[in-house]
Amino acid sequence: MNINLTVHTDDDMFVAEHKSHYFSTGESALKNIIAALSTSQEKTINTILDLPCGYGRVLRHLHAYFPEAAITACDLNRGGVDFCVETFGAKGVYSSQNLLDLALDQTFDLIWCGSLLTHLEEERWPSCLQFFSQHLTENGIFVFSTHGRRAYNNLRSLKHSYGLHEQAGHELLKDYEATGFGYVNYASHPDYGVSLSAPSWVFRQLEQRPELTITAFSEHSWDQHQDVFACQKGTV
Repeated sequence: MNINLTVHTDDDMFVAEHKSHYFSTGESALKNIIAALSTSQEKTINTILDLPCGYGRVLRHLHAYFPEAAITACDLNRGGVDFCVETFGAKGVYSSQNLLDLALDQTFDLIWCGSLLTHLEEERWPSCLQFFSQHLTENGIFVFSTHGRRAYNNLRSLKHSYGLHEQAGHELLKDYEATGFGYVNYASHPDYGVSLSAPSWVFRQLEQRPELTITAFSEHSWDQHQDVFACQKGTV
């Protein structure tokens, strides 16, 4: 594959001293997507949605692997969307805080949602899953990531703070241990933070969507960190 290695100067996922990790993370996402496709009913991928796309950390790999597919780049970060349009030839759509307010004029054969639900409180999950389900073609594939047991262990062992103060981290762990789900806001954001979701908890949410067939699950398989789930549109 011929990967476009152009990186925007505002891409906060890119750290020059660890540039190889930036590209390997995108490659890891693609590998998970390919694995998800292999466990699903055969589906030709002509249209793809990457939400949130950022500055194309994953989208550049999708563009290389699916060169004939029409890719839509969607994010609250308008600079990231514009960059994906200009650099990778994607169609750009500016996102909305409430996805159900986002007007998309099409459905997609493949939707990749990397590290969005990892930042949302429990109350926002149903509307997100509804949005993604509504925007899948028949037999379309939805692949998304979550913070599961690996992230929980990282936080508990203090290997990773996830940008949280100590007390917030303790609250997150406590809620996760009690219910299988925890969420706390970042100190500087009233409606954006970090979530932990046990695989069993995520499965229960997906069970509320009978139009989605669960086709794959893999723990900490994205960048040896986030869990990856895959669903296919079609009544169970």
